[in-house]
Amino acid sequence: MLDTNNSAITAAEISIIGTILSGAIAWLVATIKCNNDRSMKYKEIITVERVKWLNKVRENMAMCTEAAYQLKSECCNKESDSLKMAKAMDLLCQNLDLLILMYTHSEEDFVTDIKKFKNTIEDKADEMYGISHLNKPGSLESIDIKEDISTFTQRCQQILKRTWEQIKEEAT
Repeated sequence: MLDTNNSAITAAEISIIGTILSGAIAWLVATIKCNNDRSMKYKEIITVERVKWLNKVRENMAMCTEAAYQLKSECCNKESDSLKMAKAMDLLCQNLDLLILMYTHSEEDFVTDIKKFKNTIEDKADEMYGISHLNKPGSLESIDIKEDISTFTQRCQQILKRTWEQIKEEAT
């Protein structure tokens, strides 16, 4: 009879321990799953927002290039007036400044390149304006901003690719 009581007590102890362990394991699995779900949801939200931001950056870069070509067109047009040139320059500067704000903390070297591009374009636009409107001798080819725009576009492509790779890496 004593043997039967010990067996019953042992079975009860095993049952209680099993129940407690099952509950602890279930809690641990649920906690891990909840944390993983929360982490995945966070990554999804952040990735979507970063992709939206990257698309805005891409649009702004395209607007910078468009504004630079518009300025080039105005500078080379002998019939263009200073108001049209000023508007074209303002549009370019606004877009470049916005681009600087979008990258201020993450890509300091790119921000430096944008500022150099802006200064170069401003200087060359002044020089081109003087040549085309004051009939000063000189060659528009020697001060053409097409090469500067091309260099800027290539730099933008590099930054977009690098940023896209960072977004993809963070999403995994």
